[in-house]
Amino acid sequence: MGSSHPNDKRRQVRGGIQIQLNKLSFVSNEVIQGILHINLQEPFQGCFLQINLSGFEDYYCTYETTEYNQHTEQEETKTQFLEGHSNFLNYSMPVYDFSQGAENQGFVIQPCQLSIPFQLQIAQQLPSSLEYFSNDHNKCSLKYLLTAQILSTDPNVRPVSASQKITIGQIHQVQNLPNLITSKQTPVFCCCFKSGEINYSTLLNSRSFVSNDNVNIVINIDLDQYQKTVNNFSVKLIGKLSMGSFHVIKQFKKSTQIYTNIRRVSQEIQIKIPSNLLLSSKGQLIQMNYYLEILPHIDSCWSVTTNLPHKVQIYINPNSNIHFQGMQQDQPQQIPQNWNPVILQQAQFNPKQYNQMQQQHLQNLAYEQKLYDNYQAIQPSKKKVENQLEMNNLEQQNKNQQQQISNHQDQIQVKIVNDQQQQIQPNQNQNFNINQFDQIPGYDYPLGQSEMKDQNKTKI
Repeated sequence: MGSSHPNDKRRQVRGGIQIQLNKLSFVSNEVIQGILHINLQEPFQGCFLQINLSGFEDYYCTYETTEYNQHTEQEETKTQFLEGHSNFLNYSMPVYDFSQGAENQGFVIQPCQLSIPFQLQIAQQLPSSLEYFSNDHNKCSLKYLLTAQILSTDPNVRPVSASQKITIGQIHQVQNLPNLITSKQTPVFCCCFKSGEINYSTLLNSRSFVSNDNVNIVINIDLDQYQKTVNNFSVKLIGKLSMGSFHVIKQFKKSTQIYTNIRRVSQEIQIKIPSNLLLSSKGQLIQMNYYLEILPHIDSCWSVTTNLPHKVQIYINPNSNIHFQGMQQDQPQQIPQNWNPVILQQAQFNPKQYNQMQQQHLQNLAYEQKLYDNYQAIQPSKKKVENQLEMNNLEQQNKNQQQQISNHQDQIQVKIVNDQQQQIQPNQNQNFNINQFDQIPGYDYPLGQSEMKDQNKTKI
């Protein structure tokens, strides 16, 4: 029923808390309704029961850099590691004061069995839960943890606590976003040559969608101010997952094409949202964004760049049957067996009680943060060694692969040379035999060699 830091030397009382929820997936503005089942088997010094909702982001990724080695006079590829961590949410809500406002720091809760219902509303701005895994070195997650605690006023005793992972799907509000979007595009040819403008106007049925929805797009394209020939336009639904400030890890693409031989295009197309997409999410370190893009395919022998393609951001929201792609779903905890509790109700806290609870909560957080900081202090060197070893392993694997390719190419080259030698050697042997033995009597040149004649001598 809960977890603690391995270096936490405070005593743990017998008993604990169990969090009962009807479900573990929620959406923006939804109210979490649950029951806290408390079983204390010995006296506990404390009085405040609270619920905490915490949000965590973590990412790990690798990328390759190329450096020139002056000693070997060759370019070498090195694997670099990136990681980031953030605790972007730490919200606490009071549930019950066992001392009933007595303001007694030495108040002791006697052994008991209790059930206390609680309610907590999900804020609109919380980003969607997300989990992506490619391998141990390229992965990320945005997770939420619901924790119930009875705070201890004895510095040598741990809080009585329990935790439960939950998932949250953000419903993006798009009422103020226009469905009609216009833009201008100026394709640039090499030598900075421009050939006019392409004007776009797109009308969408919405800016937010759920799994298996259809994106209906009415596209109007004006080519009157553009001089070149456009073969077709590609319309793409693109998803980009980024970790940190710049590192794009995953791209999703689904596209269709519009073919045209006229100067003004007006066409309606439809793109279906796949059922296995990650939800749109915008955390501090991790972001999952989706766009509709329109790009022209221009008939030209010159290289063409399209600055600022016609782009419209859309949002993938959770549906009524919430499913979080790639995330493992826990099962809600059940009511304990042989349970005969006293039923209490969630209490209303006055400002003074709330301030006291917050003070105790912050003291407990400061203690746990100190444990974490001490633990992390010895981790960087260990982590650096592990990353260096892993980087060396990856580089060695790359070198081995390159060596295998080089050996394979050498084997092919040797085989080619041997085949050529096998073809050349018989001819050399044949010439040698001819030069030594196969001369025709009366002739000074060997068989197979043309006779040299003096063109200036006339034969009578």
